[in-house]
Amino acid sequence: MNIMKNILWIICIALGTACSNNSSETNSPSSNTHSLEQLPALPKERIIDLYNRVDDIDIQFEQGFSTSAKGEGTKTNIQYILAEQANRVPCTATAFLFIKSQGEEIAQIEAYIGEGCSYFVIYENGKPAYANGMHPQGVQFFNNFLNNVQAVPPQ
Repeated sequence: MNIMKNILWIICIALGTACSNNSSETNSPSSNTHSLEQLPALPKERIIDLYNRVDDIDIQFEQGFSTSAKGEGTKTNIQYILAEQANRVPCTATAFLFIKSQGEEIAQIEAYIGEGCSYFVIYENGKPAYANGMHPQGVQFFNNFLNNVQAVPPQ
């Protein structure tokens, strides 16, 4: 059932999102190269709170495009955050997520996916504060999305 939700989510994003190829319009506080100090995990209660409150998400990919989604489907992205501390290793940021509830930004989360790494860095006050592992379905979601976008010819 989760696989079907993920497939539906990818199709919804592909059909109903706005993608842009303007890499100069990034609002993420990350320089993509912050230090690798070990950070505590965002507590499970806070992950549950994000899950319960999220209704809008904007994702800016490091490759220079972005997408957004609204509604219940946005909760899937929160489910990808594991309630365990991430083992941060050298890795390039893949995307920056702006999590919103009723128009108010409630979290900024950077996704790291690469060879031997898959984790989220959660920001507070513009600085890395927590690092949580990423569920394998989250890795699959981001990789599938990137592969689908790269397969679409430019218009």
